[in-house]
Amino acid sequence: MIDQVRALTGSGANPVVESFDDASEWSILRTTSESVSDTLLHTELGSDGDSGSVLFAWSGGRRRTSRGLFHGPPVTPLPVLTSSEFMEDAGHSVGDVFTVTVGGGNLDVVTVAAVDYFPTLDTLGDSWLIADLASLTQAANVEATYGEIITANEVWLNPAEGVVDISALAEGLRSEPFPNTTVHDRQQGLLDSEVDPLLDAGWRAMLLISFLVVLLLSCLGLLLHGYVSFRERGTQFALLRSMGLSSGQLNALMWLEQSLVVAVGIALGTWMGGRLSATIMPFLSHSDTGGAVLPPFAPHVEWVALLITYAVIAVIFSAIVLAIIFIVRRSSLQQALRLGEM
Repeated sequence: MIDQVRALTGSGANPVVESFDDASEWSILRTTSESVSDTLLHTELGSDGDSGSVLFAWSGGRRRTSRGLFHGPPVTPLPVLTSSEFMEDAGHSVGDVFTVTVGGGNLDVVTVAAVDYFPTLDTLGDSWLIADLASLTQAANVEATYGEIITANEVWLNPAEGVVDISALAEGLRSEPFPNTTVHDRQQGLLDSEVDPLLDAGWRAMLLISFLVVLLLSCLGLLLHGYVSFRERGTQFALLRSMGLSSGQLNALMWLEQSLVVAVGIALGTWMGGRLSATIMPFLSHSDTGGAVLPPFAPHVEWVALLITYAVIAVIFSAIVLAIIFIVRRSSLQQALRLGEM
């Protein structure tokens, strides 16, 4: 039973901090499975004939767990973002409330959304939850035992150039509240490794040249395939023309044939590129010492760039097909005239 909580001041006064006349402003700490049966009730019994006190009752449980009450409303489930892999493995969906362990204590969370990528996290193999740091530490530290306060153990910063002194910031992070933290300055690390920025620009130029070469070879291959295919069937097109097939119908026939070839080739190439990326990229996400790089590699498709590429291919394809149709039409007309003379 708890009636009054008093404080002893330096002047010798003994004021009442909490009279516990009403239990509505206090909540039970429910961070363990045993605390489900804990109760907090108001009673009429009180010291010095006041308005009453509160009765806190609890059952047995494990050692080194917090059991008690705190001032304020009950702790509501903490909103979190979850990885899609976690949702699939755990069988949860958006809106589910479940219990997780933080620092050895239980904490109820509710899923508000599922995401696939998050900076600095291994989004390919690990399951993870994302929560607001201040809300998480406040809720988790309610149950902290023996001074085991939970704090952040990793911080990623992207300071604006010219606004924050990187060296001063790194020196400050080495003090409290991160006394044992190792600060990794990526910019300084690149300078220490003597990475030439022209080398990075050279790789981009090589990728552009490679893309243009592949595009040129693909165009030549399509042009050669269409020309040889239609030339070998010149008699067939001439017969179709002599049977009454119009120029538009003949053009549509050739256009449809080449469109199917290109569409199937693009679909297979896109699928093979995705599979190749998923197979090769994990082997490239390690440093020269064998450790995983941070942030980790996460394959991402630039849909805008991909659609622009497809649009360029469509324009080039149209020009090639028009050129083939022009050549084949002249050849088929000549053969149709010969067949008419016969």
